Amino acid sequence: GDLASIVMKAMAPERSRRYATAQDLAEDLRRFLAHEPVAARPPTALYQLRLFARRHRAVVFGVAATVLALVGGLVLYAMEARRASDAAREATVAASTASAVSEFLVRMLSKVDPNRRSDTVDLRALVDGAAAEIGELFADKPLEQAAVRNEVGTIYYSLGRLSDAEREYRIARDLRAEHLGREHSDTLDATNNLGQAILRKDRLDEALALLREAYEGRMRLLGERHPKTLASTNNLAMALEASGDLVAAEALLRRVVDGGRGPTSPPPESTLIAAGNLANLLQRDGRHDEALA
Repeated sequence: GDLASIVMKAMAPERSRRYATAQDLAEDLRRFLAHEPVAARPPTALYQLRLFARRHRAVVFGVAATVLALVGGLVLYAMEARRASDAAREATVAASTASAVSEFLVRMLSKVDPNRRSDTVDLRALVDGAAAEIGELFADKPLEQAAVRNEVGTIYYSLGRLSDAEREYRIARDLRAEHLGREHSDTLDATNNLGQAILRKDRLDEALALLREAYEGRMRLLGERHPKTLASTNNLAMALEASGDLVAAEALLRRVVDGGRGPTSPPPESTLIAAGNLANLLQRDGRHDEALA
């Protein structure tokens, strides 16, 4: 996603791939907050898919989906508000949480000297300092705090700081479960994110339980073909493969791949990712001809 791309560009080992100045970094984050194309975005869809399938696989897709959910949630909540009276509250909460995230990121960036070179900015220290302020800034706003912690968790995840990501995701999940319920879409988002972080830490049993909870909850709430459900299907399949249950993992991936095939329209991104993951699984299982089909 755009936020992960910005973080990884800022931390790129090659100087030529980093932002030239801290001002360039701040400008790209401003474009992200304004929902404009960012300079850090990988140049082609093929390149992005290769990164997903070969390096980060479905885990990063879950992170990207989580970030995009904040933006898409505003539109979804607005549509629901026209259908039911209680959706008005959902729209208000979505707007408030999205605003809180934007203001928090701006506050964090305001501490960067725009005249400094980007490679002299200690991004990890910057995020740590901002994260330490979350509890105080949003002490009486639990849903806004949850949204901000979810995004900080995503930044930590992109930096490879999995224990910090787990902490922020877990707090976000607990806050949302308390104030929205365990079956709410936002709570399931945090559950999915937490499961991915724990999977990266090789705690398979705990990760499987969380990813299965997110998958089953999204199936009930959103339906099988919703993008978030498809992301959860991919994520659960990856956890099952990691645990050695290749049969169950293959069944889930084939469900995504087969369901995304259409006579004319191109397959959605989730289908392409599942196809790549399925090919990797078949290769691992020694079924090379099937993997190439």
